[in-house]
Amino acid sequence: MPMFDIKNSKDVVLKDNKTDQPDFATLDNVERIEAEGNEVDTQKAHRDDIVDVKPNIFGVGLNLNELYRRWRSRTKRN
Repeated sequence: MPMFDIKNSKDVVLKDNKTDQPDFATLDNVERIEAEGNEVDTQKAHRDDIVDVKPNIFGVGLNLNELYRRWRSRTKRN
């Protein structure tokens, strides 16, 4: 999911934004865009999960996909 989803705009200014999403912005019918100092940290970016495992009880849940991702990144560092 991109950080910005901009549609039907004449002038767009994007400055000094940081995201860990693989897609920074999707633009549709934008006449003029000015972008400066934006960063995408692709090390943290990951693809959307095909299967979302998020069990919850009374609206409080645990994202098992993200838990696994964090556990895996910690074991790789050690």
